[in-house]
This record gives sequence, structure tokens and C-alpha cells, in this order.
Amino acid sequence: MALITTNISNVSISVSGATTKTATISWTQPVLPEGAVINSCALTGNASSFTTGNKGATLTINGTAVNSNSAFTINLGTNISTTSVTASFQGGHKQTNTSVTLSNLTYTVDYIDPSSLRTVTFVDWDGTILKTENVEVGGTATAPADPVRNGYNFIGWDIDLSTINSDTVVKAQWRSKEDSVVYNVRFSLQTEFEGKSIHVDIDVDT
Repeated sequence: MALITTNISNVSISVSGATTKTATISWTQPVLPEGAVINSCALTGNASSFTTGNKGATLTINGTAVNSNSAFTINLGTNISTTSVTASFQGGHKQTNTSVTLSNLTYTVDYIDPSSLRTVTFVDWDGTILKTENVEVGGTATAPADPVRNGYNFIGWDIDLSTINSDTVVKAQWRSKEDSVVYNVRFSLQTEFEGKSIHVDIDVDT
């Protein structure tokens, strides 16, 4: 995961009475590495204090209500081409003049840099590709459903999937059902307790 942030100048909106005014919060589209996978885009900031309550002022940013004197986060999905949102401020009926200032505005893109991705390929005993996925360096690969092979029991994969640091081929491991022999072992325990003899048999399959 990588982050790129853009700082935005403060935005202030003033209204008279119950009128509504809007302001545009805009930024320059950031330049990402070619092939980057975008996880999320968001606008964050702080709204100054304004009168709320019955017939008080209201503030929305990109259609999302924002509280007085609070921090806010406006989720903008994964469309990096969005470079502006609209803030709408409506004054309350009880105020002659009302204003709000949006400060500490930051636009952030959470993305995966393709240079940090490694290819993990899961293959069966005969080389058949079962799954291919890209994993960030140091990340965990997700195995496909357990494969099936006539006459064999699937016993797992040949490497640890929890930390991937390079392009990796993961092979399915098998054991012949003819080699899967179950032995029954009986343990006997005999002791005395308060003058009485106790005998216990324990059967274990191995």
C-alpha cells in the first residue's frame, strides 16, 4: 500500500440569514505510477464551529452532512479523475450572518504500486495452473480450493504462504492413498486406588 496526498487551501463560506451558498473544493489530479491499482480516494479536513440545532445552519460536502466543529472524511471511491467537490452551507433562521471555514483540507489516494507486486502461481502435480494472483511484497498469498486427484490425498502446499517476497510458484503436495495406512494402538494402564485395582484400555489410531 502507498499513499499520495495533496494539501488544499482553506475554504470559507458566509451566508446571510437562511440563504444557501456553495463553494468548490478543488485539487490537482496526482500522478501515480503506471499500472497503479487504486484502493480509495478521500477528502479530509476540519469544519469550524457554526450554530446548529432547531433551524440552525447545515453543511454538506459532496452530499455528505458535516457537523459543526468537527473533523470529516469524504470518501470518493476509486475514480482518481475526480478533482473537485461542492460544499453547500445553509444559514439558520435564527442567525443574521453565519460563516464556516474548512481547514486542514487534504486529498489522499491509497494505491498499490505495481513495482511492489509479486506474482504467485499455484500449480498441480502435473504443472496445471490452479490460480495466479498478485501479492504485495511481504503480503500473504491466498490459496485456491484444495485440488482433487484420483488415488491421492492432498496434504498441502510446498511453501509457507504468509510472507511473499518474490515471484513464486507454489506446488500442490500429494500422498498416495496406498501409503496412508491407519494403525490401531492399544495402551493399557493398571493401578490401584484406595485398595482397588483399576484397569484402563486406550485405543489410538495413527
